[in-house]
Amino acid sequence: MKQLKNLWAPVIAISLFTACKKEEPGPTPLDDDKTNTYLLVNRVTGSDGTTFNYYLQGLDDLSAKDNYGNAGATEILSAGMSGVYAYNGALFLNKYAPVSEIVKWEQNKDGSFTKTGSLNITELSYQSNIWFKDANTAYVAGPGIPKILIFNPTTMQKTGYIDFTAVSRLNEVTNFPAAGAKITMEAPTEMVIRDNIMYVGFMLVNDYANSTLATDKADMLIIDMSKVDNSSSDNSAAVVKWISSDKGSSLGAWNSGGGSRFMQVDENGDLYMICHNFWGNGKPVTKKNSAVIRIKKGATDFDPDYYFDLEVPAIGNNYSVMNLEYAGNGKAWVAVIDPAAINPDDPYSYYMDPISRWHEINLYEKTGKKISDTYTKGSWASLITFDAGKAYVPIVTKTENYFMETELNTLSTKKLFTTEGAPMLFKMK
Repeated sequence: MKQLKNLWAPVIAISLFTACKKEEPGPTPLDDDKTNTYLLVNRVTGSDGTTFNYYLQGLDDLSAKDNYGNAGATEILSAGMSGVYAYNGALFLNKYAPVSEIVKWEQNKDGSFTKTGSLNITELSYQSNIWFKDANTAYVAGPGIPKILIFNPTTMQKTGYIDFTAVSRLNEVTNFPAAGAKITMEAPTEMVIRDNIMYVGFMLVNDYANSTLATDKADMLIIDMSKVDNSSSDNSAAVVKWISSDKGSSLGAWNSGGGSRFMQVDENGDLYMICHNFWGNGKPVTKKNSAVIRIKKGATDFDPDYYFDLEVPAIGNNYSVMNLEYAGNGKAWVAVIDPAAINPDDPYSYYMDPISRWHEINLYEKTGKKISDTYTKGSWASLITFDAGKAYVPIVTKTENYFMETELNTLSTKKLFTTEGAPMLFKMK
């Protein structure tokens, strides 16, 4: 179980980049020329309790069956851990165990699936989320090197790097959480490209094994994409600056959230992000509340006038809030951790037990309300699909796995279908 603790770093995570209208393309639904309307991935816990088997199948009518097992599905990963991303007609596994590797799967006309490419990225160590810019360009990073890897998601070939060595903060003394403490790991979490600027969230770590951060601030790297040559191994001139905010910490989500994102751009072009102030051992890492902060359209600094304290409107003080599922019109879904649901006698309760409940928040009005009383395992059920006025929410309890279908206008919910394993749903058409 030690392996589980070390790999599931910043998340009881939960957010898929599905419904947000962005100025730059992000992870998007799969192409229309494939067979099925949806892809369903079931993630089944392995016999060792720390790794998983992933099964992939196509669906058309979400109301056709009450249960989807794995008997007719394609096994796309055995005894491993991975984020899952859909982009441009393919499904990408961003594997971080047993090795760091990105694997591409595509659906054939007959509905079967074929592995069509792979990319070894062991130099990154424990990688960040992937950002897909276009059919020929994607970005991923990790604490192994002070560089952002550029690759072609069509050919699955590395094409270049963005080198930020000159501004690296590795070994910088921050005096947090104690005097003399320094940054021992500089970990990119996720990134967003907006207005040709890349915003890269970071977790700066002091003691990885004990889930201790080296800063109580939100830290971000700014990169000017107009100066990036995707075929260059340098691109250091594109690095603009680091920015930090005192309003929160723990910015973004590692790939361990299954591919979830904590950074979203709304219809106005404003970038919102959660500082969840939570990591690894089921306890807050600073005295700051979970909060949403913002970078306004056209800006490269945090907005000094925006701060949304999530712990009060969501459910109450000391209830850490994770994830940022953007549903549109300033409304987003977040997962609220109930500390009373964490078993204090079980060090793995944070990872293994249902401890989170879904809430809707309004980023503009700074209000929130609970959607469901059902507790779910956060990182094990992390990706919401918004489609045609409905939210399809994966729920993983102690006894079953299923999708909760929710009407966005009324927030009325119903149980849709059960699955064999923690489910993830991707819209294809």
